[in-house]
Amino acid sequence: MLTVPVGRAPPMRRSPRALTICAAVLLVTAAACSERSTFTPGPPSIGPPNAAPSPKRPATASKRSTSSDDHEEPLVVIFMENHERSQVVGSSSAPFQNSMRRHGRDYTNYFAITHPSLPNYLAFASGSTNGKTTDDIAAGQLAGGPTLWDQLSAAKIDWAVYQQDMPSPCFGGGSAGPAPGDYALKHNPATPFGSVYHDPSDCSNVLPLSAMDPAHLPTFSFITPNECNDAHSCSMETADEWLADNVPRLVAAGADVLVTYDEGTTDRGPNGSTAGGQVFAVEVGRDVRAGTVVSHPLDHYSLLAGIEQRFGLRKLQEAADAATMPT
Repeated sequence: MLTVPVGRAPPMRRSPRALTICAAVLLVTAAACSERSTFTPGPPSIGPPNAAPSPKRPATASKRSTSSDDHEEPLVVIFMENHERSQVVGSSSAPFQNSMRRHGRDYTNYFAITHPSLPNYLAFASGSTNGKTTDDIAAGQLAGGPTLWDQLSAAKIDWAVYQQDMPSPCFGGGSAGPAPGDYALKHNPATPFGSVYHDPSDCSNVLPLSAMDPAHLPTFSFITPNECNDAHSCSMETADEWLADNVPRLVAAGADVLVTYDEGTTDRGPNGSTAGGQVFAVEVGRDVRAGTVVSHPLDHYSLLAGIEQRFGLRKLQEAADAATMPT
C-alpha cells in the first residue's frame, strides 16, 4: 500500500532528542524481527493538549479503495525542503531519517519534478505544475483543476492539510510569523487552488498543525512543518529532530507516514533527465515491511498516482502516465 493557528501556535512539545531517537530505534529494531515497522509513541499529542480534533466528513461517508484489502489506517504525507537524498542518507545529522530507511520502505530512486518549491507542491496536488516557474502565488489564484482535494471531497473521503504556524484555518496570506520558523503559502498544496480556497467546506480542511490530533486523524493528511523545521531555513539536525518528535506519534496512532522533500539541490531527474533533484523518500507504518527497498524511478506524480489508486480515484494529468507508488 502507499503505505504515501488563530494566533501563533505555541511550540510543539519536544522530548529530549537523544531519548526520542534512542527509544524509537530500539523499538523499531525489535519490530524488525517480525518484519514490521513500529515507532515509539513519544509525547501523547501534537500541538496543545486541548487542540481541536481534525475535521471529519459525515459518519455515512465511506472510503473507497481498489486494492484487494481495504486499508483502514490513515495515510499521512510530510514534505520537507530543499535537500538531495545524498544529504540525508548516511548523514550524522539525520539519524532518525536513516532509522526510518532501515525499518520502513525506502524509495531509493525518487525525484522532485522541478525547481523551485511551489511547482512541486502543485504537481503533487493536481498532477501539473500549473505553469508555475516561481514561488509567487496568491490564495485561490489557480483556477485549474480538478485537484486531489476535489477528488477526495467528491468521494466523501475525509482529508486535511496541516500547516505548522499558519495563524488560522484557511489563512489566505502569503506568509506568517517570524523567520526562520515562519509559515509560507508556497509550501501549501491546497490554498493556492481556487476550488479549495473559495469553497468554505474544503477550505475549512486547511488547518494549523496545532489543530491535529493523532487520535482522530482524517483518512488522508498532508503536513508541512514551518520553514525552520522543514530544513528550508534551519539545519538538517533541526528537521530530523522534528521528525523524530512527531512521526512516532503518528505511527503509534495507526497511521502510515511517508516523508519526502519537495526538491533537491541539483537538476537530476530519472534516467539521466533533468528534473528537481533526487530526493529522500521513505515510508513507515505498522503494516510497512521493514527494510523494503523500491528502486525503480518515481516522482511526485507517482506519489499522487499511488494515493489516487489507494482511494479508487481517477489519476490526474501527469499522474496518469507516471509509475504508481506501491499500494
